[in-house]
Amino acid sequence: MPAVAAAPVTTAPAATAGLAVSHEPTSGLVPSAGDSQAVGQPLGGQPLLVHALRAVTAAELVSAVLVPAPSVAAVKAVLDAAGLDTARAWSAGETRAACLAAALRLLPSDADVVVVHSLAYPLIPPSLVDAVIRRVRDGADAAVPVGPVTDTIKRLDAGGAVVATVPRDELGVLQAPYAFRRDLAERLFGDPTGSSDEIERALRSGVKVAGVPGTASGSPVRAGADLACAEPSSGPAGTAPAAAVVLAGGRGSRFGADRNKAFLPVAGRLVAAWSLRAFAALPEIGRLVFVVRAEDRDLAERMLAEDLPGVPVDLVTGGATRHGSEYNALRHLAPAIRAGQVGCVLLHDAARPVVDPALVRRVLAAARRHGGALPGLPAERLVPVGPDDTVHGGVQPDLVRVQTPQAFQAVPLLAAYEAAERDGFDGSDTSACVERYAPGLRVQCVPGDPRNLKVTYAPDLLLAERFLAGQDTAAKATG
Repeated sequence: MPAVAAAPVTTAPAATAGLAVSHEPTSGLVPSAGDSQAVGQPLGGQPLLVHALRAVTAAELVSAVLVPAPSVAAVKAVLDAAGLDTARAWSAGETRAACLAAALRLLPSDADVVVVHSLAYPLIPPSLVDAVIRRVRDGADAAVPVGPVTDTIKRLDAGGAVVATVPRDELGVLQAPYAFRRDLAERLFGDPTGSSDEIERALRSGVKVAGVPGTASGSPVRAGADLACAEPSSGPAGTAPAAAVVLAGGRGSRFGADRNKAFLPVAGRLVAAWSLRAFAALPEIGRLVFVVRAEDRDLAERMLAEDLPGVPVDLVTGGATRHGSEYNALRHLAPAIRAGQVGCVLLHDAARPVVDPALVRRVLAAARRHGGALPGLPAERLVPVGPDDTVHGGVQPDLVRVQTPQAFQAVPLLAAYEAAERDGFDGSDTSACVERYAPGLRVQCVPGDPRNLKVTYAPDLLLAERFLAGQDTAAKATG
């Protein structure tokens, strides 16, 4: 019996399950319902809609793709230009829920599985579509791809202050597409006035949702993000120069390269060189420290000579863990900290090459006012995942995905790491150590930057290349 899926615009049969691509009610590259141009937004030379349709129609288990759309003309123009002549479009309402409800009424009578996909996830492989369909056919009521959490996750209080570090191995990132038993989809999503996210609606209704392994290319493609963190309040600011520590002491095993990902080329420079150059250009930064593995020291020296000639950078050998590398950097800076020559310390992942000077200044200003600061983006699609890969509970409302740089007033930061060293404590990030050993120090979350991505998998490097190429072009135009 074939499976089908639902949401906005339609194509003809492909194999044995059907799928519908849905409009995402967000701004930027992801089309809002009723937006006549967003479906044609390009990604890698092809519109988002084309990427999504080609992925799902290539799945082995897909027999029909239904894509109802608010703007028939815009969708049809994209499909015709791409040669997707088996697809057809029709008017189906102005919201995602209305489009999905319309698609459900058009399903083939023998369809047993409904798969809901989104233009926000244009890079998923066809195998992921088949995986969620198979999971439902194996007995699950619903299935969703769940990717690993690669950022540090923090819980905030109502004022935007960090109150706890959340173990990321207990969480997963929801990806797409979603698969449901047909009868369940019709019961849950037949109402055109329902809320927008189908998995959240299913979880609230008590549906047991099974997870399947997600993909490194499963991140949503968006031009902006709603920020849950407030700007820091005003207060006294420190005047001593800050030190910036760029950490490249890890192995980057998840990336799968034959060397440390910090020394891979991107947009004409090595990954680590981009953030080092960004910090070196800021007058607020008085000391620049680069932490590397012993085996990468020669490579680091060559990179500094080529990309930062004449810029004083202290090379420090890292530790066995991230915490150990941070401690080594702070021990190196300890004499200057105790002498009052360093007021704040910023710690940044070398694997985040697209760091904006405005973000650095925002974090530093908040640390000087409050004691500590870190940038965060809303962790809007994190769900608890059990040991059996079952998604349980809804999306967590008070969590943020933490970025770097993280900044702290230097004296209490050094004291916290010295106390941690005595106890043998090894934190997941800088803030985790401060939370434990300097509980009176307020760590304020400030708005992060969606472009400030962490290069964890190969697709991340391609996206960083795109951001950095645009950044470099803009700098040359204004220089």
